[in-house]
Amino acid sequence: MVVVSLGLGGFALSYVSVLAPYQRYIQFVTIGLLMWAHYRMDKQVMKRSTIIFIWTATVAVMLFLLSPLITRLLLY
Repeated sequence: MVVVSLGLGGFALSYVSVLAPYQRYIQFVTIGLLMWAHYRMDKQVMKRSTIIFIWTATVAVMLFLLSPLITRLLLY
């Protein structure tokens, strides 16, 4: 099962370069959706698990978005 999922993952990664021109737009939409999630979290009562999920997703996305900068700072 793991081998199959790794094989499909490698196949899908070969087509990621097609999305490279749209990287900034995808990042903009992602940040917008996170802002909307935090807005809803402040305005509505949500379960604790939902709040934890939103904050975990926010931290993960910010780390991914800042990873080129972090890598540059650590390597040079």
